[in-house]
Amino acid sequence: MIEFRGRIAATALVLGCPRSAVLECLPRPGSDQPYGADMSDDYRLSAVHVVKVANGANPATLPIEQPTQFPMTINLRTAAALGIRFPASCS
Repeated sequence: MIEFRGRIAATALVLGCPRSAVLECLPRPGSDQPYGADMSDDYRLSAVHVVKVANGANPATLPIEQPTQFPMTINLRTAAALGIRFPASCS
């Protein structure tokens, strides 16, 4: 699927279909709204767990933590090409 990403984006743009992408930090060409967990937050949580285990905590007793930040970035250039308009306050 990754090898066809460019073709999928181009086809979606030609057909006028908005497209979302998961787990992308920055919008890529043809993707107007990447959405996913904040990877820097995931790395921070991982580091906290490593420190706790290094300090002697039992990994089995550590709570499972899920991401709390889910940023959504809108690619205004792709949105404009699809005819989607956003107010100036969004930029």
